[in-house]
Amino acid sequence: MRILFVVKQTGILRHFEEVILSLARRGHRVRVASPVDDPVSLSDTFGGVARISDTVCPSERSDQWGDVIGVLRSSRSYARYWNPLFKEAPKLRMRAFRKFAPELSADGITHLKAQCPKCHGTLRNEELSDIVRSIGQAQSSRLYRFAQLVEASVPSDPAIEAFLRRERPDLVVVTPLVNHQSFQPDYVKSAQVLNIPTVAPIFSWDNLTNKGLMHVIPDFILVWNEIQRREAIELHDVPADRIEITGAPRFDPFQRMVPTFNRYAFCEAKGFDPEKPILAYLGSSKFIAPDEIRFVKRWLETLRGCSDSNLSSASIILRPHPRQGKEWLAADWSRWKRVAVSVSDYQNADQELFNCLYHSAAAVEVNTSAAIEAALTGTPVFTVLDDEFRDGQVGTVHFHYLLEGNGGCIRVAGSLDSHVQQLVALLAGNPEATRDRTADFVARFVKGGLVSELPTQRMVRALEVAGGSWFERCFRRLRRRCRVSNVMH
Repeated sequence: MRILFVVKQTGILRHFEEVILSLARRGHRVRVASPVDDPVSLSDTFGGVARISDTVCPSERSDQWGDVIGVLRSSRSYARYWNPLFKEAPKLRMRAFRKFAPELSADGITHLKAQCPKCHGTLRNEELSDIVRSIGQAQSSRLYRFAQLVEASVPSDPAIEAFLRRERPDLVVVTPLVNHQSFQPDYVKSAQVLNIPTVAPIFSWDNLTNKGLMHVIPDFILVWNEIQRREAIELHDVPADRIEITGAPRFDPFQRMVPTFNRYAFCEAKGFDPEKPILAYLGSSKFIAPDEIRFVKRWLETLRGCSDSNLSSASIILRPHPRQGKEWLAADWSRWKRVAVSVSDYQNADQELFNCLYHSAAAVEVNTSAAIEAALTGTPVFTVLDDEFRDGQVGTVHFHYLLEGNGGCIRVAGSLDSHVQQLVALLAGNPEATRDRTADFVARFVKGGLVSELPTQRMVRALEVAGGSWFERCFRRLRRRCRVSNVMH
């Protein structure tokens, strides 16, 4: 089977490395297509695998819809954030607004402002957004539906159709597909016109709530778990019979890892006392926590000032978000002893991250997917609800899925003082504090409740089923040839 992976950014491939390699080992030919401005380089990940190749693909429409499709899709995505589910999510709504604004403005500005004709006050961004939102839920739903109907009338793009005919895939896999505005829905649209099955695997825990809409629904959606299945139905209008739960393949390599250092060697490399407990702080993205270093310093000051000697003397590993590594390395941490910054450029199956979590008594975070990796190692995870990060925590939908009260693995504290009490109880060996909360969460959230088979295996099988049998693929190819012949005559 010939499988075409259409990716918006080459970095997304890391989430499907084992899936692509497994498909190649099973005899399928995998072709990875990426935009001209972000071409794939397969040498590092898939170098030497004969059945995996790469190409560049069109990333813009070639017809008259090309100038307006961004307005259509970004406006519909923005209207989606008027849904009552996102009432307390101003950060998500503002991001959608900033994606919408450049499509409306002639010079592509991302910040809008207007002057009130009566008081002459200036309204900016979110204030303007709230005025638009005040039209009401019923009217915004009508706008959403209007944009949805217009999208359905947008034809397949000729250039993308021509690209697919040249590539001759038996299956088109599009990821991430969910976006405020993107060229990827046009690949689903054109593939469906050409009778090529389409699949969208969801690559991250927050994609279905944070990043916009699918705009065009593929034949199959592969989700991590029951939560994402419900999101796909309720937030993206995906028919239930098109959804399959596979679990999250990206975590399979991480779950197979073992520590590469024993505790004494690990502590020696970090300058830690192996007899003292270790805490790992897991950094979040700039979008979630804009000034996280300031908070971390406040957190360190609180821990060091704690009256409990076990906690106040603990060693601390600071693990920044991969995109903030340089900033954290440049920060001054010399005020606190036994603090080390651990940075790695590798974002998938990171051995350094595994080692840090394996040797830590607990992990602390604001809102990051690294909390899932912590759960995979059985490390207790904690968070502090801080006013500074309210919009990046309770103001996002996906944050709530990982909280202990919702069946997740993260223990929540409403203040730093309460957080300290939780850590003291954990380090003291309090039975309730040390009770494992990760196993059930991993089975349900990461493995999709299907523990008898790895997510990679389930996704590979789902893609093979989506592509159809040999006879079905041959029949579809014949139909496409007949269609091209009829068009030419």
